[in-house]
Amino acid sequence: MPAYKDHEKGTWYAAFYYEDWKGVRKKKMKRGFETKKEALQWERQFLLQQAADLNMEFEKFVELYI
Repeated sequence: MPAYKDHEKGTWYAAFYYEDWKGVRKKKMKRGFETKKEALQWERQFLLQQAADLNMEFEKFVELYI
């Protein structure tokens, strides 16, 4: 999934569509990342959380559980 550069602010943002637990397609966007790598990493973690997949990092799973 792509990350985009905000040329006005000099930062990166992630924007993508996902399906929620009801099957409704929604758009998600988060801005203000210093690097493209950070934006893509946040997007991957968000999609793993939405999928309720246990292939995520254990630390992130514990944060969700608590």
